[in-house]
Amino acid sequence: MKPSDPEGPDGARSSSEYDRESPVSIQFGSTEDVSVPLCVLESLAGRVLSAEGFPDHSISVLIEGDDAVRELNRRYRGLDEPTDVLTFVSAESADYPVTSSVDVGERRHAGDIIISLPAVRRNADTFSIEEEEELRRVLIHGVLHICGWQHESNDADEPMLRRQEELLRSLIPGTAS
Repeated sequence: MKPSDPEGPDGARSSSEYDRESPVSIQFGSTEDVSVPLCVLESLAGRVLSAEGFPDHSISVLIEGDDAVRELNRRYRGLDEPTDVLTFVSAESADYPVTSSVDVGERRHAGDIIISLPAVRRNADTFSIEEEEELRRVLIHGVLHICGWQHESNDADEPMLRRQEELLRSLIPGTAS
């Protein structure tokens, strides 16, 4: 499914000109098809923010290709390789991890998530799961990082990864993780 949203000024396609009530904005720098409707991804990210105690915060998500993600990974992490997800906590949230002490009706921008769609597809193939499930997992993973969660390894026993799988199961019925 190709998002039917218009391109922004920089060529990135965005989610329905970003509903100002929504805490999540999703843009596409990649021209590849995404198999999950934008509204589903936006809703999922918003529900994770709420579940983690940050309903008054917003995030932006950029879905990109490997080249763009690799460049960001090299520039900001010193790793010259693609990765599935990068997260950047906003300067507005300098009190990292984000706090939920924002006046009602105002949103503090918590940060940005960049997802490599080709890496998501490789992960899905590697783990023999549907691309949609892996995209949702990687999105949850990024939101958890924005909310202050960290992990030392990719071991399934890591508390952050256990929380990620718990959210995946509870927020997406029928997910077998």
